[in-house]
Amino acid sequence: MFWCVLVMTLAAITPRSVDDHKTEAKSKEVTPQVRPVLVFNKAVKDGDQALFKTAFSERIRKELEEEGWPKALKACQDTFKEAFGDYRLEDFAFEFLGEESAGKVVVTYRRKNVGEMRVVEEKGLWKLDER
Repeated sequence: MFWCVLVMTLAAITPRSVDDHKTEAKSKEVTPQVRPVLVFNKAVKDGDQALFKTAFSERIRKELEEEGWPKALKACQDTFKEAFGDYRLEDFAFEFLGEESAGKVVVTYRRKNVGEMRVVEEKGLWKLDER
């Protein structure tokens, strides 16, 4: 299941307030651990398949290559549109929780928790490690 389907589900059933100390998408200081989630969100919003590919770990890229990048991106775009309507990237906020080389990024939308995404460090760069 794609993470974007999880976002839609969680947004509908588990909204809760979050603290103000989250890293907002519009912030100029983005931690390296959060960067792949920002890349993912921007790629989905812009329909940028090349950028979309760069967000994922090698393991996930292999899975998505088999499925087909256009299909994967379209599924995420449809889910985001259904879950968030005409959303703005600035409406998302992120917080990294984890270790030196792996963890999760908690994603909020308009101060409501909408899910978490696993991230890993791979060859010196942080990448999403789930679909």
